[in-house]
Amino acid sequence: MIKSEKIRKFVEKALEMAPKEFWIAPCSSSGKYYPPEDQVKGGTIIHSRKTIQVALSLFNFFDITDQLTKDQIIAACILHDIQKTASLGMTKQIMNIDQLPRNQRQPYILIQKPTIN
Repeated sequence: MIKSEKIRKFVEKALEMAPKEFWIAPCSSSGKYYPPEDQVKGGTIIHSRKTIQVALSLFNFFDITDQLTKDQIIAACILHDIQKTASLGMTKQIMNIDQLPRNQRQPYILIQKPTIN
């Protein structure tokens, strides 16, 4: 998705260094401004994935073709909440997606946590 090797490696390194809460926390501690499917275990990742999907749609809508611009925006979408969970001290109970009503579950295969060699 990110064509620039320099930007892609930066994002990969940042994800390797992300606090463990980034991978498991719901999207917010209050739940006020996010949909129920973002309030489950991994909700921050679901939210980040959705921001990427919005960015891709906006690239088409506004006819953004410059690859460096696209790469920078996608990197920002992936990383924009990387420290949010740690700074908020997320302590809220993490809901399992199975606790949501069936019509609110969405099958997200999201940003994968990189394996650290």
